[in-house]
Amino acid sequence: TTFMGLPMVLLEPPLDKQPYPGGSQFGCPTDAFRESSNGSGQPNWEVKEGFPMGLSRLIDHPAWLSHGCAIPTCPEMNDYVNLTRLLRKYRGGDTLPSVTCQDANGETVKVILSGSYATRIYFREHEGLFTKQLIIPQAKQWALNLGSSEEEAETFSQLHSPREIWDYATALMNKSGILRFQPWVARDVEMFVKTYDIPLNEEYDTIHVRRGDKLEEEARDAVINYWKSQGYTDEDNLPTNYIPFAKYLERYDPNECVAKGVDTIERNVYVATDDPIVVMKE
Repeated sequence: TTFMGLPMVLLEPPLDKQPYPGGSQFGCPTDAFRESSNGSGQPNWEVKEGFPMGLSRLIDHPAWLSHGCAIPTCPEMNDYVNLTRLLRKYRGGDTLPSVTCQDANGETVKVILSGSYATRIYFREHEGLFTKQLIIPQAKQWALNLGSSEEEAETFSQLHSPREIWDYATALMNKSGILRFQPWVARDVEMFVKTYDIPLNEEYDTIHVRRGDKLEEEARDAVINYWKSQGYTDEDNLPTNYIPFAKYLERYDPNECVAKGVDTIERNVYVATDDPIVVMKE
């Protein structure tokens, strides 16, 4: 949307169309609920009207990205099921699905639909438009739409490598607050961290052991190459379908103890993983 200079609004599924009772897959902060009476004298909790649902539960969508526009009030935009059905029909091409309708003010509005896999398909087909075919005036305007200064836009327009362009664009996105968490996220994370014995006033290392679905495609080659280095050549019969945790620990410099003249060095380490039981056994 910043590339095309269009406003972007987020349309979340209504609560009755949500697969999550709390209205979002991104947590249920206490702020999301209000107590009501169910007639039996027992407390009943329900999601507050107007409280962010879906992705909006996690991300605070900036008003400048939507250009101050609200979701169009035309009836077509209220039919969430039909909109997602239209989006699922997209299989590639230059044009994303769209809906043209009249809002409550009688104005004709065209809404381009995008989301999840459709965005991924469109990007993969048209990534060259963002990099290889980018001309200087277009690059400058894109940078300004991302919240850059004039000087930053000038620098951005001189980039040619796709990697440099995306690195710079990502930096502009971070600076301008496109990906900004809702305020309760920091509060709840702080409360969660306090339940662990992590020294917040000391340095500590973090190790991210990502397994799960990553092992099926993205990490598969790395796993195969690791076990080949250990003498296992049968890709269909490896000791494990992941790289052992001990391999991660090899990144620590074994000569550090020698340099400091000690036998061991204690470290505070926080391990983040989607496979905690196996990692703890390792």
